Amino acid sequence: MTSPTKMPCILMVDDDVGLLRLVEKALQREGFSFVGVSSGREGLKFVRESEPELLLLDLQLPDVSGPDLIRELLANKSGLRFMVITGRGDEHTAVRMMKMGAVDYLVKDSEFLDLLPTVVERALKQVRQERKLAAAESALEQEHALTSAILETTASLLLVLDREGRIVRFNAACEKLTGYSSAEVKGKLFWDYFVRSEEALGIQSIFAELARSNFPLEQESWWRTKSGRSRLIVWCVTALRGPSDQIAYFIASGIDITERKRAERRLGALYTVTRVLAESSLFHEAGPKLLQAICESLEWEIGEIWRVENERKTLGWHSGWHVPTIDPSDFIKGTREMTFSPGQGLPGRVWASGHPVWNTDLNDSDLFLRVALANKLGFRSAFGFPIVHGREVIGVMTFFSRSVREPDDYLLKMMSDIGSRIGQFIDRKRLEQEILKISEVEQRRIGQDLHDGLSQHLAGTELMSQVLESNLSKKNKAAAAQAGRIAEHVREAIAQTRLLARGLFPVELEAHGLMSALEELTVNVRKLFRVDCEFHCTQTVPVKNHATATHLYRIAQEATHNAIKHGRAGQIIVSLSQEGDRACLAIEDDGKGISGVSRPGNGMGLRIMKYRAGMIGATLNIRPAEARGTVVECFFKNSI
Repeated sequence: MTSPTKMPCILMVDDDVGLLRLVEKALQREGFSFVGVSSGREGLKFVRESEPELLLLDLQLPDVSGPDLIRELLANKSGLRFMVITGRGDEHTAVRMMKMGAVDYLVKDSEFLDLLPTVVERALKQVRQERKLAAAESALEQEHALTSAILETTASLLLVLDREGRIVRFNAACEKLTGYSSAEVKGKLFWDYFVRSEEALGIQSIFAELARSNFPLEQESWWRTKSGRSRLIVWCVTALRGPSDQIAYFIASGIDITERKRAERRLGALYTVTRVLAESSLFHEAGPKLLQAICESLEWEIGEIWRVENERKTLGWHSGWHVPTIDPSDFIKGTREMTFSPGQGLPGRVWASGHPVWNTDLNDSDLFLRVALANKLGFRSAFGFPIVHGREVIGVMTFFSRSVREPDDYLLKMMSDIGSRIGQFIDRKRLEQEILKISEVEQRRIGQDLHDGLSQHLAGTELMSQVLESNLSKKNKAAAAQAGRIAEHVREAIAQTRLLARGLFPVELEAHGLMSALEELTVNVRKLFRVDCEFHCTQTVPVKNHATATHLYRIAQEATHNAIKHGRAGQIIVSLSQEGDRACLAIEDDGKGISGVSRPGNGMGLRIMKYRAGMIGATLNIRPAEARGTVVECFFKNSI
């Protein structure tokens, strides 16, 4: 055996030592490193200890056959490449070795040594090329494994679609969110599985135009899960182009923003409800606005308010609201005729429990009694919460959706708080109404006392002054004149007292209606404040409801008082008109104008006017006059 070089490149195993020397010289002349061994065991030992690039193997060895040696090398997972050297007549065996992985074979003949360097060079090139390819494949496999690991472990949704919208890649986050496995949806059109039925055609149209979009593209869309629930996803979509620059795939990464949107909608609903309660005078005015605010903020299609009817001990219909995209006339008609006892239906269960109730299956007949009506509109989910004052449930609000809506504990807690706020609002307005009634009664009492009591005392004083004047006229004319002036002042006091009494207790309003009372009001203003005050009414406007007439009179009274006290008006015009069933009471002055007085809602008088308008279902507007001054308008329904 020849001595091995430090960094052998080629190993030859052959029992012909002379041939080994000849081959060594031939290869070294060509610049190859060479090691030769004469037995198979020596060859195995060398391969284990070193890393030759190429093995030249004689098939006829004394200790082991060439095929057995190769099998042992392959069993040890050696990546060594080999070339077979055979004698004449062994070509069949050589072909068999080629099938086992030999890169080439060479016959020991007269041209053997001449051909060997060329064949070895060619074999080495092939081996090195194979190793480069193997390294490239290994790197590609590692990169693919890394990419797959990233795709499967990231929390983001990653979806790959072909040009037709079929799913090519569907990562673990998509599987977890939707409940579908990758195998279930791979090759399927994504809108058949994940798009809500009412949005499918629109999504298909958008997808058809996607190739002409500018990438990356961001958009939000609802995804339907396997269980039927909906999740809101924000997508970032880009395109992967093929060799011809045509789009081959769409790659979409998505984030589930359902909870974030829910939180935003909850805050929006809370803000809107708070604003509605702050701006409303009465619950019958606030109710539909509250339903609209909650439905629009939280995306529910219809809302209802039920009030506890203490006399009947049932829940009765109060008001409702629905989105304009549905026609719930049959549903509302059937609902208005219903009442609920405690524990009966969704409103009844909310009433009985005193807590919010969420229902994701309206086919549950034990909970929902209006299944047939709801099915016509496609309602699938509902929830309700109580309107509470203290510990007493005084009403219930219920809402319906055509989507499967998952129970939202945060929303239910917020709605419990809203229910308490609405209950406080109702009780506060009830107290305000009672205070207003007490104030009205007290004003009437004071007016009547002024008219029947103080006026009579003053009348007696006037009479005594007149008697005194008559008695003094013969004795002391100066004193008699003084007594006459006292009598005159007393008469003026009587006149002013009667005017005040009529303002506090408008007898004319009860006897002859609002028109006469307003006429008398303008006369009294002229007399008391010496202001040009007129009443204009070109047609008869009878207001038959006494409570409505009283509130309108008090609004006109407050508006004229504000015009004189705050606006320093020189002229005031009170007018009453009607067109159809809509009437208008207007008070216009030429004072400082709205910029010079308190803004609507800031002063007590303005708040009282707004509250009185709300009491009769009227709308109060306060605006600047065209020239100067202020116009107060109160629009109300009035059936003639």
